[in-house]
Amino acid sequence: VPDGGDDALEVGPGRREVVEPADGLDTGFHTDGKQTTDFGSGDDRAYGVAMRKNSNVTDAGVVLAGYADNGTDKDFAIAQYNINGNADTYFDSDGELTVDFGSGDDEAHAIYMEKQGAGDIVVAGYASNGSNNDFAAARPNLQGIIAAVGDGCWVGVRTA
Repeated sequence: VPDGGDDALEVGPGRREVVEPADGLDTGFHTDGKQTTDFGSGDDRAYGVAMRKNSNVTDAGVVLAGYADNGTDKDFAIAQYNINGNADTYFDSDGELTVDFGSGDDEAHAIYMEKQGAGDIVVAGYASNGSNNDFAAARPNLQGIIAAVGDGCWVGVRTA
């Protein structure tokens, strides 16, 4: 661990790897310091993480973004946990949301959490149109709902 008690280790230019603190994982997070989410029968991967740090502790939590393979294709996948590591059931009723842009593979690789206000999230990555990949972004509301444009929620794909 680098000087100053930092829990991350520089492993290359611009890359940091998290290392366990000397006293182990935080057992206040899902009883053992670890949590997994299974979206279905296929592979699931997270590529982005954001912390929700609101003044109200009950609103604090962790949000992951990546993909879930449903056996046919990959879809954006978003998992939201309460600060204690349990699924945030306020978010899409089970803490899990998938977003399908079409019949091709869709993967979220980044997540942005609004620092002020409601703490809205935006996930970004790519969506396949069958012949190539395009920029894609989704912005669910705090309940994990993607509603009509104008309701503060949207899904978009930028094509060439």
